[in-house]
Amino acid sequence: MLHSAIAPARCVPFPNPIANLDPAVYPHLFSSPSILILLIVAQINQERSPLAEFLTRANYGMILGNFELDFNDGEIRYKTLLDATDHLPSHAAIQHLIYTNLMIMDEYLPGIQAVLTDEVSPVEAIRAIEAADHHT
Repeated sequence: MLHSAIAPARCVPFPNPIANLDPAVYPHLFSSPSILILLIVAQINQERSPLAEFLTRANYGMILGNFELDFNDGEIRYKTLLDATDHLPSHAAIQHLIYTNLMIMDEYLPGIQAVLTDEVSPVEAIRAIEAADHHT
């Protein structure tokens, strides 16, 4: 588990700049000498199977990052990472990591919320997000 792999002191919460994120959703930046990981974390208490289907469908074709769901405690994460094994990442690379993570989470949060409230099926939620993405 990532939380145990990186010392808790290295986990830094920071302000939330995303409109669709409610106060229960928060970004965390993990760092170690060779890796920088940005997680956006949310906690759910609802049935997890429809959400797992939604996140699996969302992950298909993702180039940068992926969604994760912890079935034990309901934690949802969107994870992006930057390998810094051989060099220090530039300010622009870190900015891109953060921007990518926040924008993907912002794009998919309405679908997550719709699936959790049974407004739409996971398939319908993904179709709506993909249709909106093709029109922008």
